[in-house]
Amino acid sequence: MHLQRSRGVGVHNAYPPADDEGRDHEPRARLRRQRRRHARPVLRGPVAALIEIEGLRLRQDGRLLFDGADLSLDGGGRVVIAGPAGSGKGALARVLIGLVRPEEGSVRVLGEDLQALDDRGLSALRSRLGVVLADTALISNLKVIENVALPLLHHFPEVPAAEALSRARELLDVAGYRGGLWDLPGPLSTFTRRVVMIARAAAARPPVYIFERITYGLFDREAAGVVEVTRRIHGLDPSALMVFFTGSPAELKLIGPTRLIRVSGGRLEEA
Repeated sequence: MHLQRSRGVGVHNAYPPADDEGRDHEPRARLRRQRRRHARPVLRGPVAALIEIEGLRLRQDGRLLFDGADLSLDGGGRVVIAGPAGSGKGALARVLIGLVRPEEGSVRVLGEDLQALDDRGLSALRSRLGVVLADTALISNLKVIENVALPLLHHFPEVPAAEALSRARELLDVAGYRGGLWDLPGPLSTFTRRVVMIARAAAARPPVYIFERITYGLFDREAAGVVEVTRRIHGLDPSALMVFFTGSPAELKLIGPTRLIRVSGGRLEEA
């Protein structure tokens, strides 16, 4: 089955890929070319924070998770929001993409007030974000390359299908994927699926990425490989903001964040 444009809705390893016959033997030059292709237009003048939370109050299953939480995040960093199980970090990730609405407070993402958006507006906002949540999955009846191209084909009809597939191929190459582009994802390992999902998250050149428990269920070497893939993707556009939600000290260490925010007592505190 080949992907049609919708009107609605194995990795070799994750370390520097070996040079294969017929591949570009100048990885630095190739990365520079990819950065130019992936670059977004430069914003002129003062730029607001990419994520702005003020006075957030959120209750889930009768339990108060956040009470007056504030946070401001600009671009260009790798931010970890850390907390133990049940602290509310997963709920916060879903607040940022409009899947969970808070009781009180203001949440702005890419300048948009999420409380003011209807379902169509929230869908449009999500199309501008790169998201891999703990329950994110690949679409089983789409080929690997079609999965990665899907955000462009689904949300950006002005992008020709050939261009979307070309970009998907480039992103899979950057991510270190060495399996069949036209294979179905069913046989892929958890690790390889995660790599493909990260590539898919980058398809629309998002200024903000939301990653939840990105290394969960992986062996140590695989976890390191997945984090390395996020670095490669970030290298295509260093001005983007990557926000990682995790409760794992090992994952936190692998990410090496530029900022660490801890969920504590219903607040978001700089560590």
